[in-house]
Amino acid sequence: MTYLRKTRTIPGPGRDLIFLQSSGSIFGLPASLAETIEQHAQNADLVALKSVVAELDARDRVAVLSLLAQQAREVIGLEGRNVALAVLAICSDPSFPLNGGADAALESITAHLVGSPQELPANVVPGCWRLAMAGKRGTATDLGRIALQHAELDEDVDLAMLLLGHASAALAADAERVRQLLSDHLLGGGADEVVAMLKQLPSGEAERLVEACAEILTKELTTAIENHDAWKRTPQEPDPAVTGGAIATTTPAADMEEPASPDPALRALASTLEHWHEGAPAAAHTIVGILLNLGSTGGRSSVEANLMYVPAVRDVSLARLVLISARRRDVRSWPKWLGVLAPGLELDAVKPQIESMYQRLWNLATEDESPLEADIVGDAADAFVRLVNDRPASQHPDIAAVVLASLDGFAKSDEDAAARSIVIGALHPLVESGLLDRRVILQNESASVAATLSESDTTTLPGEDGELLNYLAGTVVECLRDFTTAAEHPLSLEQVTTLVEAVEHCGWLPDPQRTRLRILCRLHAGREAVSRMSLDALPSALQMASYARRHPELGPTTVADWIRVEEPSPVDLHSAAAALIKTSQSSAISSLTSAVRDRLSLLPVLDQAEFWRELIGRARTAHPIDVLVAAGWQQLPDGYAAELLSDRYDTASNKLERQAVLDLWHAAAVTDDTARRLLLDRVLIPMLGTNQTAADTALSYLPRLVRSIPGGRKKALRQAVEGSFTSWPGLRGKAITALKTIGYDTERVGLLRRERISGGNDD
Repeated sequence: MTYLRKTRTIPGPGRDLIFLQSSGSIFGLPASLAETIEQHAQNADLVALKSVVAELDARDRVAVLSLLAQQAREVIGLEGRNVALAVLAICSDPSFPLNGGADAALESITAHLVGSPQELPANVVPGCWRLAMAGKRGTATDLGRIALQHAELDEDVDLAMLLLGHASAALAADAERVRQLLSDHLLGGGADEVVAMLKQLPSGEAERLVEACAEILTKELTTAIENHDAWKRTPQEPDPAVTGGAIATTTPAADMEEPASPDPALRALASTLEHWHEGAPAAAHTIVGILLNLGSTGGRSSVEANLMYVPAVRDVSLARLVLISARRRDVRSWPKWLGVLAPGLELDAVKPQIESMYQRLWNLATEDESPLEADIVGDAADAFVRLVNDRPASQHPDIAAVVLASLDGFAKSDEDAAARSIVIGALHPLVESGLLDRRVILQNESASVAATLSESDTTTLPGEDGELLNYLAGTVVECLRDFTTAAEHPLSLEQVTTLVEAVEHCGWLPDPQRTRLRILCRLHAGREAVSRMSLDALPSALQMASYARRHPELGPTTVADWIRVEEPSPVDLHSAAAALIKTSQSSAISSLTSAVRDRLSLLPVLDQAEFWRELIGRARTAHPIDVLVAAGWQQLPDGYAAELLSDRYDTASNKLERQAVLDLWHAAAVTDDTARRLLLDRVLIPMLGTNQTAADTALSYLPRLVRSIPGGRKKALRQAVEGSFTSWPGLRGKAITALKTIGYDTERVGLLRRERISGGNDD
């Protein structure tokens, strides 16, 4: 005992003495360094060990790893575990080289760690993962699983993301644990860290990881949304801290703590779309699928905010999900949702979803209280058209069936017609975009109107301005429009005949609509089609004039259409239109004057002259000049116009009647010299000598009527003008001014140098 007490501080024989060489010599390490490293490892003094290793160069570090691997093989129990932890500790340094020695280290330390009831210290988990990543043998997977299962990963999001940043290796080691870690941290306040890790993954790694985690993320996000929504729906109770105020505040029930909101996780996932939309489209599509599969407003909103970053969707399952989700969003956003679908998408596979959107769009467009605005409907329709316009029409999902369901049957009352008109108004944006075939609607409405007109069980006649009659008139015209000119009209001849004959033989349709519709049917159906129909004669010219007097609002346009249909003679044209032409110009009269002008242009000149003589040939008839010009007064050849005006002047007996002739002369814009001479000889020159009032009027009109003097009339006009102020001296100044205006020269004569018209002007 005395000997042992004396020698207790003296070290025993070292490895170098026993084996005649140090343990580090075969690895190229100095004996003292090797011994120090082994002691630190065996004693689990990891801080000291890492400090020593940090001072070594790369070659010596590799030697240290080999040294510790050998030591691990030689020791057992606690010392073996300590050495294994030492290996993991030095491998935790990202700069520590693992090339070549990883598998040897794995083989020597794994047995000390696998199945151990003790958990690894958290600070060696990175080294455990690095070593597992570097190894090529089966033990690498075992070690990787140990790292992934470490409890610290549940608390430390950065550590967890360090491991999950090697997605393929992590999935190969323990896919279930990877899913759980990703889901827990995403929903547990680590959403930003999760997304940062995801964005740094190579595209292939990202696609594999999000695909592997899609199911659990969908499940856990759904649960989180349901829990949070349930909390929000929990009945509120008054805040006990506020009792005296008039307005009581509320707090959630005491036993209901607010669960974590899923919104940060939703936003974080959606933010990856911008990063992946070009480089990793499959990963982006998986994220879209996760968010939309939640079936929640939050999920849809997150995707909608990033639709510009969603790669074109060709996958049918995802396309269905996009369409289902879009249907539940504001229609204003539909063009963006539809814009992510690839043009080559298989339409038949998504037809039910598209038709469901059609139905919702139509329901909103025809809503009673606040129907969707036409431009919003049109934008959505345009988006659908862009989706399908590269495919034959036979492959397009059909919106016509949805629309026609609202136009079933036919109108029997003003209320029915009003409702039907609203529906027809709502479909205009669909037709304009090309989504709805106009032909289908016209064919349906043609049959509906024919059924209404053929209805015999009408107990109360509709009012003159009622909705039913307005609907019928508008629809008949729309159905027949362009029938004579369109290369391919929506209605067949048989359908047109049915409609026209229904109007013709309707037993309850009152005037003025009956007459107007009969005329409109003939106008739009055309002569050839009408000639094959069983129709009665239209009213005569005198009857149309009577119609116009009784129905002044519809009279002008109806008579105009009657003229276009009947192509009347000059006498009948005058009989039908004369009274209306006396009316001042308006949009309704414009239609009439246009019809009169067009009809006159097709008549022989003598017939034109006959019409105008009947209309304005007598002195006591007065018509608005602008209406006459619009009706074609200037189209009458100058000679006929001059003869008519001269004859009319002969019967004029007062200032107004004479002035009316001058107004008609000015409006006729006569340019032919022969006609102008006739008007000078028979109208203006005689008027200058009639009386002072007539002469004064003639002088006022002279500069407007005679801008240049026709040959052979300069002297006669000068003498007539001079005669007027000779008879009525007060007209002298006005007369000289008028002649000077049209080109006559003057001279000054006598002591007082009085101005007079020069005789040198005579021709």
